[in-house]
Amino acid sequence: MNTRAGWFAGATTAIAAAALMLACTGPRLKQELVRPVPGYALPAATEGPLAGIAHRVVAAHGEDASGFLLLDANKAALDWRLALIDSARSSIDIQTYLWYPDNAGRLLLERAILAARRGVHVRLIVDDLLTIGLDQSIVQLQDDPNIEFRLFNPWKERHIGARAAELLVEMERLNIRMHNKLMIVDGVAAIIGGRNLGDHYFGLSHKYNFNDLDVLAFGQVAEQAEGMFDHFWNSKWVVSAGNLDVEPDPAFGAKAWTRLQKRNRKAADLAAFPHEPMDWSDSLAAVEGRLHAGTGMLVYDEAPTGRFRRTWVFRYSGFSQAQSGNCLSPTPTSFRGRAVLTLYRDLPMGASGCGSSPIRSLPTMFRR
Repeated sequence: MNTRAGWFAGATTAIAAAALMLACTGPRLKQELVRPVPGYALPAATEGPLAGIAHRVVAAHGEDASGFLLLDANKAALDWRLALIDSARSSIDIQTYLWYPDNAGRLLLERAILAARRGVHVRLIVDDLLTIGLDQSIVQLQDDPNIEFRLFNPWKERHIGARAAELLVEMERLNIRMHNKLMIVDGVAAIIGGRNLGDHYFGLSHKYNFNDLDVLAFGQVAEQAEGMFDHFWNSKWVVSAGNLDVEPDPAFGAKAWTRLQKRNRKAADLAAFPHEPMDWSDSLAAVEGRLHAGTGMLVYDEAPTGRFRRTWVFRYSGFSQAQSGNCLSPTPTSFRGRAVLTLYRDLPMGASGCGSSPIRSLPTMFRR
């Protein structure tokens, strides 16, 4: 190491260490982390509108079958997330990289809370990257008897300045982030891939919007998705929100809930979406006829005790209306390191449920 580089590295470490010392009195994770007893998904629902669709797919096409629909349009992607949440009978599992406190993020959060209040068991895994300043809100959610909240690879220090310093000291650990996007409802329906939870993923931003792609699935693949969720849920990389050094505050919770509902109802950008949970029976009946039956395999990198590899691929094949075709997870992601392989494959025309619209061939990159 040359003298200038050595000086810079030493100065950076000294500044970071000083910042961390000054942050000792600020909010942080508890020093002794409590690891919950391993938990797993509830048994798949046998009743309810989602279970009905899944059971009919399996009855018609075999026990390994699932029904798939690509979600290309941003509005449809948000509608179907609301539809699954509102239709839940027993469980909702959501895993995401980014959950923004904006219109779309707040609307989905409100619906998940309302589902919990009617007795649905809700589990949430959120990457800790964008949770700055939200510890009290997270603890309030964790305090709900039907909600469990866990953070992926959290910062020990919670204040933004201390976080920056901790990032300098623990870059290798904190650079490992979870990009998975997954919603599973009642163990029989799932939305996989593509979108984080925020305005610019659902066409609601006034500055810029992404055009991502999700897969809506009913049937056996939801069981595989639950296995993926449980793997992360019980991973050492995931920490219960009960380890945040903040106590629940009922007064704060009541005010935050009132404010959340008021903001959702006043938001002009949410006018096209139902403000209250609704009966989605007509939409579910219509989509059942648009599903493409096939067998599915969910492939993902696990979270081992060693280095974490950060990608997963979803593939499905054997469409009832096509002789061949694969769809790889529509989440283009870049990776540091070697041996990155990019795969492209077109689906048969019309397999997206978009009529004669062409299907975009999107890259999924993974490590060999």
